[in-house]
Amino acid sequence: MSYLNIVLKNRKLMILYFITCFMLCFIDTKTFGMIYIQEDMVFRLLTHQVFLIFLVPIFVLSVINEKFICIQKDYMVIYSINEKKNIGKIFYIILGTELIFYILGQIFFQGINYFITGEVYLMSFKFNVLTILEILSASYIVLSILLLLKKDLFTYINYYILLVVLLVVNNGYITFPMTIKVLSLLHHDYIKLLLSRTVLLLLTFFIFKMSLKRYSSKFYGE
Repeated sequence: MSYLNIVLKNRKLMILYFITCFMLCFIDTKTFGMIYIQEDMVFRLLTHQVFLIFLVPIFVLSVINEKFICIQKDYMVIYSINEKKNIGKIFYIILGTELIFYILGQIFFQGINYFITGEVYLMSFKFNVLTILEILSASYIVLSILLLLKKDLFTYINYYILLVVLLVVNNGYITFPMTIKVLSLLHHDYIKLLLSRTVLLLLTFFIFKMSLKRYSSKFYGE
């Protein structure tokens, strides 16, 4: 089975993608369905990215998880001399499907909203870019924790503890999921906000690469 099929044939993941990206984008704590003003649209997107960031561990761990690592350790080494490639290829396919489903879901939602209301909001595009960076950062963090601790439960616990800590700090430039505090930055300091989120993505990518390198060395008992 190809790396792509491993992801695409994961029924649980595909159903979760569909619900999250094509259904949850129509609800928030204030409104349901279509959006008629920009402020409500931004709040809808803010709510949707909260759903996404809390569900990212389930996205990643539904494919690469404790069981997968055990199988890789016991069997896959027989067929492949590059265990990092096995994890890397599958993980990047997961990242790709996360982004594709999110983008398609937004096109679907924004398209229906435009058809009914006749409104298009530039702020939606700006917020979606931030959300994409956030999804990538969160995914890197999840897999980094798994590679270090090798247990699904510990991965969930540590990831959600990190989210709680960041929410308590509530800094608009680094906290994820993004909170209401980011709205003023979105309007008045978007470039700085975008740069801070890009730096955060690069940092989480570096942590992921270091975790993968450590996992590889442990894989051979070095």
